[in-house]
Order: sequence, then structure tokens, then C-alpha cells
Amino acid sequence: MQPVQHGGKCTTVNLIALVLLTTINCASAAKPDAGLNAAHFSALCKAVRVAKSILPTPPAGANLDELNTVAAAVAVSLSDHAEIMSQAQKHETKEQVFPAGSSANTTCSAYGWPFCKQGSEYLKTNNKHFEIQTWLLVNKSPSIAQKLNTTLAAFLKKMEDRKKIELEETVTKINGLLNDALEGEEAKKTSIKLSGATDRVTACGKTSAGRKTAGTLAGKSLKVDIMCLCAMEASANNQPAFCTTTNPEISVANSGGAELQPDWEKLKAACGTPVGAEGLTPSHLTSVTEDINQLIMEGKGENNKYTNVLGALNSGGETNCDGKAAANYGVCVIYETEAGTNQAKNLKWMTALKAAATTLAQLNEQRKQANSLEMALVALNTTLANIATGKDPLKQQNIQQTDADDSSKQLAAKSQKCNEAKDDQESCKKLEDKVCTYNESNVEGKSAH
Repeated sequence: MQPVQHGGKCTTVNLIALVLLTTINCASAAKPDAGLNAAHFSALCKAVRVAKSILPTPPAGANLDELNTVAAAVAVSLSDHAEIMSQAQKHETKEQVFPAGSSANTTCSAYGWPFCKQGSEYLKTNNKHFEIQTWLLVNKSPSIAQKLNTTLAAFLKKMEDRKKIELEETVTKINGLLNDALEGEEAKKTSIKLSGATDRVTACGKTSAGRKTAGTLAGKSLKVDIMCLCAMEASANNQPAFCTTTNPEISVANSGGAELQPDWEKLKAACGTPVGAEGLTPSHLTSVTEDINQLIMEGKGENNKYTNVLGALNSGGETNCDGKAAANYGVCVIYETEAGTNQAKNLKWMTALKAAATTLAQLNEQRKQANSLEMALVALNTTLANIATGKDPLKQQNIQQTDADDSSKQLAAKSQKCNEAKDDQESCKKLEDKVCTYNESNVEGKSAH
């Protein structure tokens, strides 16, 4: 915004779009106002709050090692466990070869010596437990052995699938992407200088004669872009903070090579608290990047002729993003434009946030799969333990159902006999096995038992 003189009366003309505008007087006309880039800073702060987030380590689920050990112990108990346990004690690491055709050879060839050794060690350590003693002593029929092998194969397949899901690795990847978006590449995480460039203009960008020149550091990280919008220049010690009207007061003088990390820490904190783990969803990340991308693509400067820019261009839009306190000011960051789409390109921080959203969606699916597999593993582990005791779960269920059916039939027969006796107390007493008792307080007088 530039002052215009009309017969000695000072007024202002508003030619800057999409920035926080404030009225000025003639005394301050030669420099940009406090809070000039507050609106764009606020928009980037939404991304900063996301990027400051840290996903916690996934909570511990089922103990896979313990489940696998129990399964191995069941397999060994079904086989020639005495021979396997003896060899496991003699040979710590050497792969054992058992006689062809032996149950030990069949088991350990199918599942591997490490699996057999793991199971034998568990049996030895817990050989005083009643359940383990039952496993070792029970005489298992061929049908039980077949059922155990079938169940064990299903268990091992699900265990293999579960171990392929690396929840912690995925969480680490997401946290890395978020931090890269915020701070940039490793070498840049603890330092910020608008250099790598000969000066701030080269780092942040410029416009001239209808043409844009993207900053060489533009889009590298949220840190760089915010400092292009907010950093003060050495030539203006009394210059107001561009991105805020109050706190934080940033004071580091920037000449292109100055260390701006202290100011960045203040501005990063001013953006607010990190988004919590519950709010860090793929849809939220996507919404944030889409909103900022739309803001970047909106026209800036005179007649909105410059797109893919954030921050304040001077009234004509022909400016250097040098942040200097002059009527010709430009406090901005200018991005490269993709040919054909006219969208900003090489925004590494936005690419990182989009990748984090995609990976977060993958994590949610992994959590569901891991939970489902762990529930199945626990159930199969219980089934294996039951089978190892010589029980056939299906047969036990059928027996219980048959017993229940028989009990119902017997009770019905008793009731029929009581009905035949009607209310005759003597008849009730004579009923065989005393299936019917006479109850004087009962209206009907008798009841079956």
C-alpha cells in the first residue's frame, strides 16, 4: 500500500490482496506495516502445528514371541519330545538331523530346528507345570495329531503375516516426514540462514517486468518460507514484525547470512501447540495442504497477476523479496510454477506432508490388520494348547451339547410322571427314583427334580 497526495491531504490506496491490511499515516508510508503478512503466516501455522506433531510409539499388542514359543512347545510335545529335548541340550546352535521317518525328524524338518529348540527349552523350563506334564504324558491319537498339525500350520501362517507388519517403522517414517516438512533436510534442522544464495532476494525470490524468479530456498521447508515472510532486515532496526502485531518480537538482523534460528524458534512457538495424535488424521493433513495450495495459487500484486506467491508484494507487484523498509518493499516467498498446470512445484514441505498423510492412512490399515491377526493368533494358541492335552475342541462341544439335550429330555420325562400323579400325595411318594416331590405350599402340590 502506498500513500497518495491529494492537495496536501494524505490518504491511502489499497492495492494488496489477501494480506492483513492496516491503515497507515504519512509518517509510516515508506515502510511495510506490522502484521502485514499475518494472514499468510497464520495459514502456514496450520501446517506448522501439524508438522510439530509426534506420533507416539504404538502400544504393545499380543506378545508374539510368547505365542510362538507356546506353539513350538506344543509341536515338540506331540513329537518325540524326549529325543528333541535331549539334542537341544547337547547342541546349542548346530542344526540337528534325526532318523528318517521318526516323528522328531518330521516335526523339526517341517518347522525348522530353531523352532524345535525353542519349544523344547520351554518344555524343559516349565516341566513342573501341570499343563505341560499333561502335554508330555497324554497319548495323542492320529486324528488329534492331524488336527494339531493343521492348526499349527494356520498359526504359523498368521504369525508370518503379523511379523510383516512393522508398526513402529511406519510411525518413525511419519514422524520423519513431518519433521522434514517443518525443519528441512538434516543439515538444515538446527540452522536457518536466508543464504545458499548470495542474499535474501536470491533465497526468497523476486518479480520484475511481469516475470517471476523463484527463490532458491523457497519451498525447502516451512521454516525457510516463514522466515522469508517474517524475518527483519538489518537496515531497519525499528522495522515492525511483518507476521505479528504483538508478540513474539523478533529481533535478529538478517543480511542474508545471519543465523535466524532464534527468531524461528519464537515464530514456531507462536504458531501454537502441535496437533494431538487423535487429530492427526489423513483427512486433516490433506485439508491443510489443499487450503494452503489454494492460497498460494491465488493472484498477488497489481491485478493479481502473480500466482504461486505468499506474502506482500508492493502496490505494483514489481519487487524483490528483500524485506527492506522502503516503499518498494517485498516481504514474500516466490515458488516455481509447473508448466501446463500453473501450480507451484518443488514445495518439499508440502510433498512431505502429503506423503505423511498417505503413510498415516497405511498405518491405520496396518493397525486393523495387526489387531485382527493378533486376535486370531491368541485363539489358535488356545486351540493348540487344548489339542495338546488330548482334547478335541469340536468333540468337547458336541459332548456338552449332547449332555444338555439329554438333561432336557430327562426333565421332560420327570414332569410327565408328576403330571400323571396329579395332586395325589401318595402317588408322588410311590414314583420310582423319587423324581417327583410333594410341595404343600405349591398350588399344584408337586414339582419335578
